[in-house]
Amino acid sequence: MNTRREAEQAALTGIKMREYPETKEDETAHREFARVRRILASVGKNDAIYEAVINEYATLKADIDRYVKHRNELEEADLPISDKIKLELSCDAQIDKYKRRRFDIEKENGMTIASSLRAIPKKPAPKTNPLLEALRDDA
Repeated sequence: MNTRREAEQAALTGIKMREYPETKEDETAHREFARVRRILASVGKNDAIYEAVINEYATLKADIDRYVKHRNELEEADLPISDKIKLELSCDAQIDKYKRRRFDIEKENGMTIASSLRAIPKKPAPKTNPLLEALRDDA
């Protein structure tokens, strides 16, 4: 377990994530960024290394919500059925695209169970014998 912890700490900058202005301006994206930042902070990963991708992740959440709202409005719209279906399918395609992008971010950043398990080193670092190392250095 120490091996994993050491490897994770070595990959971090020690600088906390910043929310981008465009993320902060969008209420949905801002809430999502704050939610994910709290989660990352709780596991010791509120780090600038994740800043760009978490801002993108939050923005994608806002985009999904916008398209879902738009699709719901289309159901009430007074449009010919063929036009309504085309527009609804277009919204569904965008929603699916954004969800796939969010899932890709989750997989790449250890935000799924499987990806976090893959991040665990398969073998612990080999233990060295300090006495043997000292003898090798003297030779």
